[in-house]
Amino acid sequence: MTAAPGSFAGGFSDSERAALLSLGRERSYPRNARVFTEGELSDFVVVVVEGRIKVLASTSDGTEALLGIRAPGALVGELAAFDGGPRTASAIALDPLTVRLISADEFREFVGRSPGAALELIRMFIAKLDELLAAESPTG
Repeated sequence: MTAAPGSFAGGFSDSERAALLSLGRERSYPRNARVFTEGELSDFVVVVVEGRIKVLASTSDGTEALLGIRAPGALVGELAAFDGGPRTASAIALDPLTVRLISADEFREFVGRSPGAALELIRMFIAKLDELLAAESPTG
């Protein structure tokens, strides 16, 4: 995997990236296949290895809003590893897609022994919080 700059694994060392990719199991999806669905309970995170994945969430009027498109090295569905609640968004293969599906337990253990991954995860959560606050701001 060549991780995209700014992605979860983009700043990892080769050994950190190899450790991440040794977790879970690899799975491939055809274009337009659902990787997971908003509202379902699941306990895994997704690391994009090849291809792109789009992340969508339902709006109050029943339409879907595009939250983002993630490239190789991206982490998707990370809240499932920490909150145990239903998925807050859906993830769909934009291209033919190869991912690592990593159980929540495995992912938490990885973050616990990898300070770089822990810092990157914190950075991701802060960026998402900033986006949410900007979207809810009267000037945003």
